[in-house]
Amino acid sequence: MIYCNPNNPKGEIYFCTNNSTPDNASNWSCKILPPNDNWAYFKDKPNIVAIGNGIVLINYTTDKYGNYEILIARSSDYGNTWRTIRPSAGVVSTVAYFSIYGSTRIDVRKSTNGGLNWSFVSSPATISTGSYGTSCRYFKRPAKIHSNITAYSNYIAVSYVSDYNGYCNVAVAYSNDGGSTWTRKFIYPSSRDQVLPMIASSKNGYLYVMWQELYSSTYSIWCLVQ
Repeated sequence: MIYCNPNNPKGEIYFCTNNSTPDNASNWSCKILPPNDNWAYFKDKPNIVAIGNGIVLINYTTDKYGNYEILIARSSDYGNTWRTIRPSAGVVSTVAYFSIYGSTRIDVRKSTNGGLNWSFVSSPATISTGSYGTSCRYFKRPAKIHSNITAYSNYIAVSYVSDYNGYCNVAVAYSNDGGSTWTRKFIYPSSRDQVLPMIASSKNGYLYVMWQELYSSTYSIWCLVQ
């Protein structure tokens, strides 16, 4: 990711490959992720996953269509050629993450054919922030108010930030039936603002959540919960 002109930032996403020794910079080959629009738009917050058999998926935020939304670039030949997928046209989105198994709302979508097609898992009220606020008093950057997803087998869990008694607190929505039904839980209710939740899962059924928390007016701490 490269930025230019701080008064009117534009961004492109670079995709790099290395087929030999990754610690040797001369062995890396990098190019702008197609379509190359010559710095016409602001692309940000890329996330990547390599599925196998040459399939690579990269999602990122762009303002190409006006409001910020998520686009997905898909390659089936190890990044040599790409096609762009617009999975949710016109829906304002800021951050997205991939998890593989075979604004005011958090949507969950899935692909069962390596990113060729996408469909809603569900859009349950347990994930929707509904009447809850999505802004934090001390954290104005939208990037810090984001969601993260993990999946294993038929289990899905999403971490995100929602309002808890006037404070931004980390919540987790989890499903054990592939997204048909959901349960929401505030992980560590606190009178301190919490942001940047990240979630991971393991095969034994444990979920791990980490976030940044405002401990005073001057510094923050990280918390890890099992």
